[in-house]
Amino acid sequence: MTPEEMQGFQDKLRQDFGHTIRVRVEKPLTPEEREALINHIRYTRNDFNASIEIIEPIPIDFDFEVLPFEEEIQKPIQSPQNASSDASSTTSDKKDDSNWVYGPNWIVLQNRLLNAITDLTHNERRLIMLLSPKVRAAVDKNANQRTFMLTASEFAKEYGLEKDGTYQLLSELSDSLLQKAFWFYDFKADEVVNRKGSSWVTECEYLKGQGRIAVTLTDTVTEMLTVFDKSNTFTKYERRYIVELGSYGILMFELVSSCLHLQSGKKAYSVAYLRQKFNCTDKYGKITDFKTKVLDKAIAEVEKHTPLKVSYTENKIGREISEIVFCIRDTSSTSLEDIVKVFSPAEIKKYGWKLKDKHEVVSNFPQSIKTPVETQKEIEARMAKPEYYAEYVRYLKKLTDFDEKLHIKNMLKRAN
Repeated sequence: MTPEEMQGFQDKLRQDFGHTIRVRVEKPLTPEEREALINHIRYTRNDFNASIEIIEPIPIDFDFEVLPFEEEIQKPIQSPQNASSDASSTTSDKKDDSNWVYGPNWIVLQNRLLNAITDLTHNERRLIMLLSPKVRAAVDKNANQRTFMLTASEFAKEYGLEKDGTYQLLSELSDSLLQKAFWFYDFKADEVVNRKGSSWVTECEYLKGQGRIAVTLTDTVTEMLTVFDKSNTFTKYERRYIVELGSYGILMFELVSSCLHLQSGKKAYSVAYLRQKFNCTDKYGKITDFKTKVLDKAIAEVEKHTPLKVSYTENKIGREISEIVFCIRDTSSTSLEDIVKVFSPAEIKKYGWKLKDKHEVVSNFPQSIKTPVETQKEIEARMAKPEYYAEYVRYLKKLTDFDEKLHIKNMLKRAN
């Protein structure tokens, strides 16, 4: 069809059917209003064959979110040659989430931030923690990025919440975070002097209708979430460890996690600092209440939901407790070689009786041991000592129904 023929065809369509007129209205129309509007436009345009397209707003009285496009894309499967054996400890020149130094399942924070004095609520702290891997990945690609998105579905999935209630929660967090600040110190002296303060965010907006929050972090916070080197010591842990922790539990977990690098496994904090850290400067005035309702409660959560074991002692000045000395042990990497090998009391009682009449076992006992009762007591005494462990494992495997695999499993469980 030539351009002239096309023009003629379009002119004939307009003559036969009229123009198409698009109209945008500010509210949803009833059928009567829609018909009246169509008639009015045709009359005022003097085109009774015009086709009227009315664009009405969608009536929405609920919140929803538009999923990011990248969530719908599956990453290609890596070939064996390119697959990383440990994504959390592999570096790469490519700016790819799967090749971070610390992968998306890790939270990594400078110790300045872990030791800072903050007054975040439980969910405000959860939001910052969930942003950690997002910030790390985004800044790795664009060093100047400061605004980061978090959806209601991500927050709800991470912490096991009902998604519908998370919309309102994120809306409230977008307001409350704007009012929060934190203070950090030089902890070489462990003194609350010359402190430096920073806001968490410069802007925070809940995007209604998109189900997500836009958080613009300060340069200080961004640095604490992305810069890790000898001058900026840091702590990393798996995201899954804090999901079930309460507010005190998260604070305790982060505090003791930052001390795991210490060879002694111990770290002393002043009571004054701990009260500030746990936001208890004006409550639980008695140290016994502070220990019971804050420290002990937090430690119980940490030991229930994470691989860390925590205990503490007290340092006093006169009669007053001045410091709490935490002793921390990470059981996640405990192996058979790391523990003192001994038999359990139940095993000693069970097998001491079974071995008492085995000549191979008792032949080298002192002659002063004569009765079966004395023989059993000697066997039980030896089984309780680590230096006899290997010898008696051989006896048990050869002469009894001893299950070595179950024994090792239970021994590791006791050690942890």
